[in-house]
Amino acid sequence: MNGIWVSIGTSIWNFLEPKIEAKFNEWLPKFIKAILVGVSQAAGQLAINTEDKITDILPGQIDDEILDPLVARGMEFLNGILGK
Repeated sequence: MNGIWVSIGTSIWNFLEPKIEAKFNEWLPKFIKAILVGVSQAAGQLAINTEDKITDILPGQIDDEILDPLVARGMEFLNGILGK
């Protein structure tokens, strides 16, 4: 009797496995991209928040000439990686 259940289970798995693998291969890149976008956006927001805190301490001209361009380049880099 046990052999019948093994045979049925094997038949079901052989039927479903290609479908599961196809869906997994379809969803995995989307899932990875969603994680990377989320992490990159969080890192970008952290950079902006940190820059805002530093600019509260520094005089306006230093902020405008040094920090703003650095943050802007960092955001451009992150957006370039993500293809935005």
